[in-house]
Amino acid sequence: MNKRILLILPLFGLIFISCQKETKIDPDLHSWGEKVFYKDFLFKHYNPTDSMNMFHKTLRFEFSQNAKDSLPAESVLKLQLVEPLFDDKGLPTDLYDETKKFVLYKNGKECKNNTLQITTKDNRVNISIAFALGSKPEDFEDREYRLKLRVLDNGGLDRIGNTSVDSVKDVLLADEWVLRKDKIYNPLALGLFWVIVSIISFLIIWYLLVHLVIHPSVSFSRVMVMYPDGEERKIKTNGAYQLVCTNQKKTCSFFEKFFWGKIVYERNDFWTKDLIMTTGLRRNKIRLRGASVYTVPDELLRKEPIEITNEENKKVNIETN
Repeated sequence: MNKRILLILPLFGLIFISCQKETKIDPDLHSWGEKVFYKDFLFKHYNPTDSMNMFHKTLRFEFSQNAKDSLPAESVLKLQLVEPLFDDKGLPTDLYDETKKFVLYKNGKECKNNTLQITTKDNRVNISIAFALGSKPEDFEDREYRLKLRVLDNGGLDRIGNTSVDSVKDVLLADEWVLRKDKIYNPLALGLFWVIVSIISFLIIWYLLVHLVIHPSVSFSRVMVMYPDGEERKIKTNGAYQLVCTNQKKTCSFFEKFFWGKIVYERNDFWTKDLIMTTGLRRNKIRLRGASVYTVPDELLRKEPIEITNEENKKVNIETN
């Protein structure tokens, strides 16, 4: 008399039957969904045993009454998770062997040799499949992986579902489990990448905004200053948005140049108060700020001499080019 076991998987495909009548559903093909895989980066490591990185299903096993009455209490059905072997061309063959890419878990406990052990007391079992520890993303291709269960020990059963297992060694069950793997960038690396891209983009936009709109360069690239004592100073103003004449020692830092624009300083005791020289509203005009203590011409034009008198009635001549 046959003793039977019926393996039932979640019937998630049935909800589509009413609206897609022409769709053929393979009852032996069961999708386990899709999981991502990524390389370790800094302190963000991929943990294959993390529940969110594992495939999960609940399997129900129903033994026939005949099997329950006839099988000894210690009878154990052993099913090994196997994958197809591939030929030299990378195509799957009809031969299967224990999977090395995945690890099988029963009710949260790892199954030795990927072998699932079922007794007559197992009516409902939580099955999990994880990427093997030590696996690397390059060990996997972005594709579907099809796994099956191979009967290593029939546990005294004659049939499992519609498959006879009483006289066939290492028989494969018809059910095929389909797992999808997709390799992605490490979330930390990806997040850091976009942060860096955002910062660089902001810096570029800010730099262009400051140097082209807020503080554009002066229209003159060189300034000649002739002091009363006969000293002549040639000052380069390339890329600067203003020239500051002062009696104090000042410098423009890299960060000031980048974030707010370049300032060129001309130091001499003649300047009793800071005098700031920039381009006027029109590019051929010169604008002076802080000139209240100085005597300056009414109209200041580029390439024309500018005479400035300080409070001590000393004079300098300035030429812009």
